Amino acid sequence: MIIIARDPTTVVCPVIDVIDDTTLEYHFHDSGGVNVGGFDWNLQFNWHAVPDHEKKRHKNPAEPVWSPTMAGGLFSIDRVSILFIKF
Repeated sequence: MIIIARDPTTVVCPVIDVIDDTTLEYHFHDSGGVNVGGFDWNLQFNWHAVPDHEKKRHKNPAEPVWSPTMAGGLFSIDRVSILFIKF
C-alpha cells in the first residue's frame, strides 16, 4: 500500500498463482518469475515474461512492474483516484 500512498493514481494488483484451464494443474508462482498479462493475436489472454526494458528500469526485484492488463477484481487503488478514471 506504500506504492499507492506515494502516488494515489497508481493501481496495484497482486501476483497470483495459476490453475491451467485445460488440465486444472496448479502452478505455484515464485517471486522470481513475475509475469505481466497480455493478449495474443487471437485476443486470448496469456501471461508473458516481463520485457527486458522493464527489467532494466528496476533497482531490485521487489519493485512493481508496469503491465497493460490486470486480473479483474484483484486490485487496489486510492478511493479518491478511482472517481477520476474515465471508462
